Amino acid sequence: MKIPSFSTFTKYLCFVLFICFFSQNSFAQYEEAKHGLAYRWNFINHEYPFNNNFTTKGIHTNGIDIVYQYHLHPNFNLAVPLKFGFVDYFEADDFNPQPETISYQALEVLGHAKWFKESALASPYLLAGLGVNLEEFTDASAVFPVGAGINFRLTRHFYISIQSEYRFSTKELRDNFTHGIGGFVLLNPKKKRKNRLDIPLPDRDEDGIPDEKDKCPTVPGLAMYSGCPDTDGDTVPDHKDQCPDVAGERDNAGCPYNSGYDDDNDGIPNDQDKCPNSAGLARFGGCPDTDGDGVSDIEDACPQLAGLPRFKGCPDTDGDGISDNEDRCPKQIGPIENKGCPKIDIADQEILDIAVQAVEFETSSAILKEASFPVLNQIVTIMNKYPAYHLTISGHTDSVGDSASNQVLSEKRAKSCYEYLKRKGVAANRMDYVGFGEKQPIADNINMAGRQQNRRVEFDIYLK
Repeated sequence: MKIPSFSTFTKYLCFVLFICFFSQNSFAQYEEAKHGLAYRWNFINHEYPFNNNFTTKGIHTNGIDIVYQYHLHPNFNLAVPLKFGFVDYFEADDFNPQPETISYQALEVLGHAKWFKESALASPYLLAGLGVNLEEFTDASAVFPVGAGINFRLTRHFYISIQSEYRFSTKELRDNFTHGIGGFVLLNPKKKRKNRLDIPLPDRDEDGIPDEKDKCPTVPGLAMYSGCPDTDGDTVPDHKDQCPDVAGERDNAGCPYNSGYDDDNDGIPNDQDKCPNSAGLARFGGCPDTDGDGVSDIEDACPQLAGLPRFKGCPDTDGDGISDNEDRCPKQIGPIENKGCPKIDIADQEILDIAVQAVEFETSSAILKEASFPVLNQIVTIMNKYPAYHLTISGHTDSVGDSASNQVLSEKRAKSCYEYLKRKGVAANRMDYVGFGEKQPIADNINMAGRQQNRRVEFDIYLK
């Protein structure tokens, strides 16, 4: 059987070295690392010290050793090595012996006793443990390694590792010396937060909790309460305790039940007061009735205005059965379906309907004729009579002439009416105007009578 070449093992070793070296950027300070990985090239000697005949030519054979290491104690590590290699041996009773190559594998559990920190330039250790050895993945035997090693620190996280061990085996002629050299790297160390130049963080109250983490940085406190004290020892820290000097209950803000504490001085103890921070009346559970309408503020939809209980404390000024906070016209009687506002009188609606044809302009112009003023003044009166209503003014033309010109003319005529009403005192935010040109005729444009009807300004009054 052909022994794998040295270059094959070299490739395996280089691969492991590559992974470990290029992962060092993710490592933090070695003092906080619990995990490590070692990788060594091994030289195995089965002939010395007992001069057995297991091997006769080339007393050293090669292997690799990959070890997971866990830091248990400053003076003790746990190591789990996984070994691979090949041995060239001769059967002792062969008349014409020929070398035969066998593979071996081993899994072990070792303890490392050490006396130096990993931060030292050289860290020696002793090792001992037990494991299982396989030949050709089938032939098993127990092994008991003992030996020593030393790690030389190159960087904060990487070491050169040298180790020698004598491996006692339960199988005949399998005792051997194993010498290895390789690398050891610390894995995934936790970052230990330090202030720049290791200067202690400020702690003004000297309670051992830095100010940046202390919710009460000027008063000595406890870490369990983020630096705040608990003077009465009731597990409610003082900054959340309404009774910091008297032990109380957590669900009662740190105060004892029936304690008699009365923060708002209304004669009702906090534990019985529905409004412990506002002085109130006993009949309202300690809550006030600011407007004196017999409805406590916490139930009053209008706490600053005296009202009626059936309207949740809100008034109904016009007495129309709709509370002022829901009445669009609180000072005018109106039905619910009209949002509490009065409906437009039939006579007033007729004025608006008459105005459609009563408003006149100079020919092909947006200038109002004086004959239009009376009906526009009547519209002003209507808008003052119904202050909650809004008005839309719409201009229209016949189809004579260019449609684009008609569109512009309709807008200008609607705006002329808008400007007149505004000058007469109607608020601009209660009105808007729009022009439709010849797009919405109400009669046929073929004859003069139809065109006359189409030339109009409509006034539509409405509630928002």
